[in-house]
Amino acid sequence: MIRIVSSGHGARRTAALLGAALLTTGLPGLVLAGPGRDVLGPVVARADPEGACYERVYDAAHLDRHRGQTIAAVTVRLTRDSITDPEVAGFRMLTRLTLRNAETLHSQAACWWEAGANLGNRRERLVAFVRHDDATRCMAMVEPNSAEEAGDYLIASDPAGRTLMVQNGFSQMRAGPAGARAMRDVSFGPADATLKLHRVAAARCAGLAEVLAEPVRVQNR
Repeated sequence: MIRIVSSGHGARRTAALLGAALLTTGLPGLVLAGPGRDVLGPVVARADPEGACYERVYDAAHLDRHRGQTIAAVTVRLTRDSITDPEVAGFRMLTRLTLRNAETLHSQAACWWEAGANLGNRRERLVAFVRHDDATRCMAMVEPNSAEEAGDYLIASDPAGRTLMVQNGFSQMRAGPAGARAMRDVSFGPADATLKLHRVAAARCAGLAEVLAEPVRVQNR
C-alpha cells in the first residue's frame, strides 16, 4: 500500500478535520512550481464551473509492458464546488480508477497547498515529482463531511495545468454498484505508485460527482 509518511497521528487527524471542513517518481518534461508557489489552486480557480478534468487511459501495449500495473484508466476532476470556507484556498478532488479486471473504484478528497507537505519526520523529501518542500496535499475521506481518512497523498501540475501528477496514496475507495455503495481497503504495488494524467474536456468527468453523492452503505476493513 502506498502511503505518505506523516508527522504523527495528531497531524493526520488535524489534516483530516481540515479536509472535512473544506470539502509518481520524477518524470521528464514536467515543469513544477518553485518553492512556496501554489500552482493548482489558480488552475482550479480559472477552470469552468465543472472544474478541471484530467484523464489517462493506458493502452494494451503499455499494460503489456507493465505487467505489475493494475490500473487501466484514471479520471480526476478538480473543483471548488464543495468549499465551505472561502478563506481557505482549497479544492475538491474526485477520482475514478478502472482496474485491469474492469472493476471501478471511486474516491473524493479535499486538497490544499501546505508548507512542508513534501517533508518527512527527518526533513527528507517524500515524493520525487514534487521538487521542493511545499506541495498540494490531498486528504481522501470516507464521506464528504467525515474526518475519517481514506488516503493521504500529494499532487502536482505544470504551471499551465496541462499535466497532473498524482501520488497513489489511496487506502480506501468506493466500490460496488455504481461504484459508491461499499467502502473497502485498497492496496497498490510499485507499478501503480505514480499516475500521470493530461487535461481533457470537462465532459470526460461527467457523472463523477453523482456517483460520489451516493451514501456509503458498507465499510469493509
